[in-house]
Formats: sequence, C-alpha cells, structure tokens
Amino acid sequence: MNFLSSFISPQRVINKAALQSQKRVFEVLSQLLKDDDIDITSDTIYQKLFERERIGNTAIGKEVAVPHCRIEGLTMTRLAVLTLEEAIEYGEEDRKVSIIIAAIFPQNVNDVHIKFMAELVKFLKQEGVLEKIKDANSNEALYQLFLGNA
Repeated sequence: MNFLSSFISPQRVINKAALQSQKRVFEVLSQLLKDDDIDITSDTIYQKLFERERIGNTAIGKEVAVPHCRIEGLTMTRLAVLTLEEAIEYGEEDRKVSIIIAAIFPQNVNDVHIKFMAELVKFLKQEGVLEKIKDANSNEALYQLFLGNA
C-alpha cells in the first residue's frame, strides 16, 4: 500500500481504452469520478476539469497527463486512472498522452492537494513505473500498480 491507494478504487481504473480525443477522455474520467451519493454529477466534473485545463495544460511529459480540479461539496479526494490503446493529442500544444491520471479534490483542502500531487510525481518517477503502467494487461493489473503491489 502507498499514499495513493487511499484515493483509488478498482471501479475508477480503465486500461487500454480506445478513445480518440481529449473530450472523450474527460467524459469517461468524469463518469469514473462522479458520486451519486453526494450529488456530484459527471457534467460538473467534466466542466471543472476543462476549466482547470484552460488555466494550463496538465500534460507533464512522457505521455502522461494529470488533469485535476476542485469540486464544491466533495468530501474526499478521488483518483481515476485511464490508459489508452494509442496516444492522443492533448491540448493545444501538440502534446501526446496515453496515461491519464485524474484527481478531484474538495474545494477547500490545500494540504492534501499539494501532498497528493507530490506523491503522484514521486510514484511516477520511480524506475520502471511508467513502463509497467503502459504494459499492464488488465484493469486489475493497473489498479494493483497504484496500490503499490506490482
């Protein structure tokens, strides 16, 4: 188990999706991250992710993007992971991505947001992690990587 494991669930991981655009990626991520119990809709998440993206592209290099936003009414940080069969153009800067790790944060939590992003970058920089993510052959294998079990 690692720091990220408390923010992810198997239902929020999709491996090797056949999506062709950033719009479709955000639609799928919004569905994965929504919460019917506290009335946070996928439309709200979708809009907030794109609002954040307009501030600055969340592609961080090596075919990885980390779209994230804050959501009013959310009580706990959530993480969704989506890998693509083929890299897509992401944003207006001709960047390509095939690994998308999305996070939504409660509106007024600063410390968790900063720690989460630092831990995520630390995790992704570990030797071989990006290759393992790209090589994962199932949703479960991908999920296990984020639990620290691979």
